[in-house]
Amino acid sequence: MGFLDAFRKKEEPPTEPTMHKVRVDELHSWLEKNLSGEMSEARKRTTSILGEVADSFRQITESAERLGQSTFFGKDRLHTSANMLKDSFVKKTLSVSEQFQSLDSYPIDRKSLKELHDRMRSGLKDVKKTSPKQAVFLSRYFKKESNQVVDSIKKAEENLDSLRNLIEGDSVSPGFPETISESIREITELRNRASSMEKESDEMKDRVVYLKNLKEEKEKDYIELLKSREWKQINEKEKELSEIREEAVKLEMEIRNELSALRRPMKKLEHDSGSLTKSQRISLKGFLTEPFETYILPDGPADLKSLMKTLSDGMISGEIDLKDSDRGRVMHFIKRGEPQLSDVRSRLLERREMMADARKKIGHSAGVIKKKEDLEEDVKKHSTESDDVEEKIKKLASELERIKREIRKKKETLEQAILDKTGKLIKLSD
Repeated sequence: MGFLDAFRKKEEPPTEPTMHKVRVDELHSWLEKNLSGEMSEARKRTTSILGEVADSFRQITESAERLGQSTFFGKDRLHTSANMLKDSFVKKTLSVSEQFQSLDSYPIDRKSLKELHDRMRSGLKDVKKTSPKQAVFLSRYFKKESNQVVDSIKKAEENLDSLRNLIEGDSVSPGFPETISESIREITELRNRASSMEKESDEMKDRVVYLKNLKEEKEKDYIELLKSREWKQINEKEKELSEIREEAVKLEMEIRNELSALRRPMKKLEHDSGSLTKSQRISLKGFLTEPFETYILPDGPADLKSLMKTLSDGMISGEIDLKDSDRGRVMHFIKRGEPQLSDVRSRLLERREMMADARKKIGHSAGVIKKKEDLEEDVKKHSTESDDVEEKIKKLASELERIKREIRKKKETLEQAILDKTGKLIKLSD
């Protein structure tokens, strides 16, 4: 350090703006308290500029009316055309300027002022759209009056530039409190929605707990039912019924296979039905179309035996000619197969009676079976509903997180806007 350095003034480090913690619902009143002067000044500037804008549009109206009163005297086509083009311009100009001559009660929020500014700009742009011929005639034959209109339009555009700068400027702008209020409203709506969703989520979670408890109770009742003496008896009866049913199926298949083997030899009788009695012809038709069902009938075995006897007699007499394999089947059935098939039929009918008896016994326990089915349905129903509600909770949680991110983003945007406009550093809280 040099000698003179000791006398130099030390530079103070830049100071950070004070952080103000403000609740969202208290932000508007906080701004009114801390920025009342800036907001009052903004309203004054806005009112003043709006007055100047209105004055400039009144000047446009006055100058356009003077232009309208002027005439290019003459009766030829040139004079007529010049006056018509002038009148057309005046009419278009007045249709725009007369809309904006009184702005005393116009709302001064930013959105309304921006819309007003854009409408005025658009109107003036339309007024300035003139054809080359119209521009030449106005500047040549109505130079003084048209120049006054042009000057008043330029003045209006200058005032609109001031209004635009005020709206888009970095300082506290007109409608700033309304803009803040709109942001607060949006954040509040999102918070209320998030609160409602959190409440709904909590109710759903309670519902899931209730359903799972209910499911556990039903599962407990279901297990106790399966362990009960009544269900064990039903289980034994159903097992017994299943075993009898399997035996019956095997016996039925055995009968069907044997009858199927005899079908081709019996078809020979169709061609020699004249030797059959009426009852034999009826039974033959049954054995050829529904062999098993026909054989199970009370007279089935006797009818089959009678047909086989007729077939055998025809074979012996030479009236019926069969292949050796079919002949062997017929002879085997007559000597050994008939009593064996009859025995199988008897056993099948016995099994059917046993099945009917078993079903009847199980039917006496219909209440227990119904209770089991109801418990199974309840467990499934509560499980499905619980899964559905949990899925809704997941979707709700995802949507809730999105809303919370949106709230945080809107808070940050609002905090930055206030810092940019006022230099005030704030932190918004719920």
